[in-house]
Amino acid sequence: MKKKVLSILLATRNQKEYLDQCINAIRSQTFVHWELLVYDDASRDGTANFFRVLRLKEPRLRFFRTLQHRGPVHGYNFLLRQAKGKFVWSVASDDFCVRKDFLAEGFSKLVKFPSSAGFCSSCLTLYEPSGTMGPRMTMPKNAEYLSPHDILRGFFSHHGNIPGSSMVIRKKEILRYGGFRPELGPMCDLFVNHAAGTKRGVVYLSNPGVCVRIFESHAKSFGQRSTIHQWTTWIARLEILLRKEFPENSFSIFDWINWRMQRINDYLQTHHRFRIASRSPVETRGKILTNLKRELKYVICILNRKFSDQDRGDLVIPISPQACIKFTRKNALRRIYTRILNSLRKRILGYSLPH
Repeated sequence: MKKKVLSILLATRNQKEYLDQCINAIRSQTFVHWELLVYDDASRDGTANFFRVLRLKEPRLRFFRTLQHRGPVHGYNFLLRQAKGKFVWSVASDDFCVRKDFLAEGFSKLVKFPSSAGFCSSCLTLYEPSGTMGPRMTMPKNAEYLSPHDILRGFFSHHGNIPGSSMVIRKKEILRYGGFRPELGPMCDLFVNHAAGTKRGVVYLSNPGVCVRIFESHAKSFGQRSTIHQWTTWIARLEILLRKEFPENSFSIFDWINWRMQRINDYLQTHHRFRIASRSPVETRGKILTNLKRELKYVICILNRKFSDQDRGDLVIPISPQACIKFTRKNALRRIYTRILNSLRKRILGYSLPH
């Protein structure tokens, strides 16, 4: 293979403590025909000095720095324009490879399926700061090649998706969809991966190649510093864009509703705001739940009006064994009755359900 077959894109901000592990794992890969493009998004923790030193001993490194914070999506788009490789791998500074032959195996199997969009592997997850291992991120089908249909059904049945951190994709596929879209925030890579995958398929490595950190406190995560409102807005926009790319009538309206509710539920289950909220005063808890209900209704009933017109019963999101959020799509009299019932429930039982 020619040199610089692969361009590795790394946008980082104030995560120097993870850079050693991330960069060393890249440099230890048995596949060597790559370039590493780094975008330092106005870090203040010595990140720039780290890469200045590294550049002296790593000729494949190209370093860029801005003094004004622009966000990770801007950084990845900037690096994409500088990339010289035919393939692109966008990595996060807090994630790391767990196998030295990850890239070598992926490119070797890619030869068997030259028309595919790229290759990816399953991912391990690591919770910080507890250090416990989380569930593995996998696709439902254990095969060398995932067809467009496999990716489509796995994504919308909520049985698996293509992890952004382990996806090596053809550069022209990213450019075909306009690069990384700012309106999707941290989910910009998910759109490109799945849109391209449902057109051309993806080579899949079932053996995990990458470990993804999930922060138990969102304050340390570069890509996860977001409010619930921002996160649910990104989810809805991702749906709208993917719907335009996927074949029509390939899944039902119920699939969309089920996928959306489970995605949001996963976010709530892993997001520690609700673990904190459970120990907060009752009035604080009520305010959080009220705001959450408003944000979810923004996604379900505004950005996707057509689904709110479908009478498929109530939608219930469990937050914990003691609490859930219930959406009712009833007529005006039914809503009034529900409010009265909730008022009585609160007075007698001490709690109420959002409606």
